[in-house]
Amino acid sequence: MAGRFVSNNMSKRCKVFILIGVILAVFFSSFYYFKYSSVNKTFVKNINKVWHVKLPKPENETILVQRQPSFHGDEEDFVILEYKDEDIEKIKTALALEEKNINLDVHIKLLIEELWTKNITNKDLSKVIRDNAPDMNKTYFGKYISLKEDTEKVVFILQGNKVYVIQIFM
Repeated sequence: MAGRFVSNNMSKRCKVFILIGVILAVFFSSFYYFKYSSVNKTFVKNINKVWHVKLPKPENETILVQRQPSFHGDEEDFVILEYKDEDIEKIKTALALEEKNINLDVHIKLLIEELWTKNITNKDLSKVIRDNAPDMNKTYFGKYISLKEDTEKVVFILQGNKVYVIQIFM
Protein backbone atom coordinates (compact mmCIF):
# COMPACT_ATOMS: atom_id res chain seq x y z
CA MET A 1 0.00 0.00 0.00
CA ALA A 2 2.79 2.43 0.84
CA GLY A 3 4.44 1.76 -2.54
CA ARG A 4 1.24 2.60 -4.38
CA PHE A 5 0.87 5.89 -2.45
CA VAL A 6 4.43 6.96 -3.28
CA SER A 7 3.88 6.01 -6.92
CA ASN A 8 0.66 8.07 -7.18
CA ASN A 9 2.29 10.96 -5.36
CA MET A 10 5.29 10.87 -7.76
CA SER A 11 2.91 10.70 -10.69
CA LYS A 12 1.09 13.82 -9.50
CA ARG A 13 4.38 15.65 -8.95
CA CYS A 14 5.57 14.67 -12.40
CA LYS A 15 2.35 15.92 -13.97
CA VAL A 16 2.62 19.22 -12.07
CA PHE A 17 6.25 19.70 -13.22
CA ILE A 18 5.31 18.91 -16.81
CA LEU A 19 2.39 21.33 -16.65
CA ILE A 20 4.59 24.09 -15.22
CA GLY A 21 7.20 23.36 -17.91
CA VAL A 22 4.62 23.61 -20.68
CA ILE A 23 3.23 26.87 -19.28
CA LEU A 24 6.74 28.36 -19.05
CA ALA A 25 7.60 27.20 -22.57
CA VAL A 26 4.44 28.78 -23.98
CA PHE A 27 5.08 32.00 -22.07
CA PHE A 28 8.71 32.38 -23.16
CA SER A 29 8.06 31.41 -26.77
CA SER A 30 5.18 33.92 -26.95
CA PHE A 31 7.39 36.59 -25.41
CA TYR A 32 10.16 35.86 -27.92
CA TYR A 33 7.72 35.81 -30.85
CA PHE A 34 6.18 39.20 -30.06
CA LYS A 35 9.43 40.86 -29.05
CA TYR A 36 11.62 39.78 -31.94
CA SER A 37 9.31 38.93 -34.82
CA SER A 38 7.87 41.43 -37.27
CA VAL A 39 4.33 40.84 -35.95
CA ASN A 40 4.47 43.88 -33.68
CA LYS A 41 6.25 46.06 -36.23
CA THR A 42 4.77 47.87 -39.14
CA PHE A 43 6.21 47.56 -42.59
CA VAL A 44 7.36 51.19 -42.42
CA LYS A 45 9.43 50.52 -39.30
CA ASN A 46 11.17 47.66 -41.08
CA ILE A 47 11.72 49.80 -44.21
CA ASN A 48 13.16 52.65 -42.15
CA LYS A 49 15.56 50.28 -40.41
CA VAL A 50 16.73 48.33 -43.48
CA TRP A 51 17.05 51.23 -45.94
CA HIS A 52 17.97 54.00 -43.44
CA VAL A 53 15.09 56.28 -44.35
CA LYS A 54 12.60 58.14 -42.17
CA LEU A 55 9.14 57.55 -43.61
CA PRO A 56 6.25 58.74 -41.42
CA LYS A 57 3.67 56.23 -40.27
CA PRO A 58 1.07 55.81 -43.02
CA GLU A 59 -2.70 56.00 -42.70
CA ASN A 60 -2.93 52.57 -44.30
CA GLU A 61 -0.57 49.76 -45.32
CA THR A 62 -1.71 47.34 -48.01
CA ILE A 63 0.59 44.35 -48.25
CA LEU A 64 0.11 42.81 -51.68
CA VAL A 65 3.13 40.49 -51.72
CA GLN A 66 5.15 39.50 -48.70
CA ARG A 67 7.31 36.46 -49.20
CA GLN A 68 9.48 35.76 -46.19
CA PRO A 69 13.10 34.70 -46.61
CA SER A 70 13.46 31.21 -47.99
CA PHE A 71 16.33 28.77 -47.56
CA HIS A 72 18.25 30.77 -50.16
CA GLY A 73 17.46 34.11 -48.50
CA ASP A 74 15.14 35.39 -51.24
CA GLU A 75 12.53 37.82 -49.99
CA GLU A 76 10.03 39.97 -51.87
CA ASP A 77 7.65 42.67 -50.76
CA PHE A 78 5.16 44.81 -52.63
CA VAL A 79 3.33 47.21 -50.35
CA ILE A 80 1.22 50.29 -50.92
CA LEU A 81 1.40 52.93 -48.20
CA GLU A 82 -1.34 55.57 -48.12
CA TYR A 83 -0.67 58.96 -46.55
CA LYS A 84 -2.49 62.15 -45.71
CA ASP A 85 -1.86 64.99 -48.14
CA GLU A 86 0.09 66.92 -45.50
CA ASP A 87 2.66 64.07 -45.26
CA ILE A 88 3.61 64.15 -48.95
CA GLU A 89 6.34 66.80 -48.57
CA LYS A 90 7.82 64.89 -45.59
CA ILE A 91 7.99 61.77 -47.75
CA LYS A 92 9.68 63.59 -50.63
CA THR A 93 12.28 64.91 -48.20
CA ALA A 94 12.73 61.65 -46.27
CA LEU A 95 13.40 59.67 -49.44
CA ALA A 96 15.10 62.44 -51.44
CA LEU A 97 12.73 61.54 -54.28
CA GLU A 98 13.54 62.34 -57.89
CA GLU A 99 11.02 63.41 -60.48
CA LYS A 100 10.15 60.87 -63.14
CA ASN A 101 13.13 60.29 -65.46
CA ILE A 102 14.34 57.63 -67.88
CA ASN A 103 16.91 56.11 -65.49
CA LEU A 104 14.34 55.79 -62.72
CA ASP A 105 11.76 54.42 -65.17
CA VAL A 106 14.15 51.63 -66.20
CA HIS A 107 14.91 50.58 -62.61
CA ILE A 108 11.25 50.63 -61.60
CA LYS A 109 10.08 48.67 -64.63
CA LEU A 110 12.85 46.07 -64.15
CA LEU A 111 12.00 45.61 -60.47
CA ILE A 112 8.27 45.27 -61.18
CA GLU A 113 9.07 42.81 -63.98
CA GLU A 114 11.36 40.82 -61.67
CA LEU A 115 8.68 40.66 -58.98
CA TRP A 116 6.06 39.64 -61.53
CA THR A 117 8.32 37.00 -63.13
CA LYS A 118 9.17 35.41 -59.77
CA ASN A 119 5.46 35.05 -59.05
CA ILE A 120 4.21 34.14 -62.52
CA THR A 121 3.36 30.57 -61.49
CA ASN A 122 0.87 31.95 -58.98
CA LYS A 123 -1.77 33.41 -61.30
CA ASP A 124 -3.65 35.20 -58.50
CA LEU A 125 -0.48 36.83 -57.18
CA SER A 126 0.80 37.86 -60.60
CA LYS A 127 -2.63 39.43 -61.31
CA VAL A 128 -2.47 41.34 -58.00
CA ILE A 129 0.98 42.67 -58.95
CA ARG A 130 -0.10 43.65 -62.46
CA ASP A 131 -3.37 45.25 -61.30
CA ASN A 132 -1.81 47.26 -58.46
CA ALA A 133 1.46 48.40 -60.02
CA PRO A 134 1.81 52.17 -60.33
CA ASP A 135 0.88 53.74 -63.65
CA MET A 136 4.27 54.54 -65.16
CA ASN A 137 2.66 56.82 -67.75
CA LYS A 138 1.53 59.24 -65.05
CA THR A 139 3.69 61.70 -63.15
CA TYR A 140 5.47 60.26 -60.13
CA PHE A 141 8.41 60.81 -57.84
CA GLY A 142 10.68 57.89 -57.11
CA LYS A 143 13.84 56.52 -55.56
CA TYR A 144 15.83 53.39 -56.37
CA ILE A 145 18.30 52.02 -53.83
CA SER A 146 20.57 49.04 -54.36
CA LEU A 147 22.91 47.49 -51.80
CA LYS A 148 25.38 44.61 -51.70
CA GLU A 149 26.19 44.40 -55.39
CA ASP A 150 22.58 44.63 -56.49
CA THR A 151 21.36 41.70 -54.35
CA GLU A 152 19.25 43.97 -52.15
CA LYS A 153 17.13 46.53 -53.94
CA VAL A 154 14.13 48.67 -53.29
CA VAL A 155 12.12 51.19 -55.22
CA PHE A 156 9.83 53.83 -53.75
CA ILE A 157 7.25 55.37 -56.08
CA LEU A 158 5.15 58.31 -54.87
CA GLN A 159 2.03 58.81 -56.95
CA GLY A 160 -0.74 60.93 -55.49
CA ASN A 161 -1.03 60.08 -51.81
CA LYS A 162 0.34 56.54 -52.25
CA VAL A 163 3.88 55.26 -51.89
CA TYR A 164 4.47 52.00 -53.71
CA VAL A 165 7.33 50.02 -52.17
CA ILE A 166 8.85 47.06 -53.97
CA GLN A 167 11.85 45.40 -52.39
CA ILE A 168 13.71 42.26 -53.36
CA PHE A 169 16.49 40.51 -51.49
CA MET A 170 18.40 37.71 -53.20
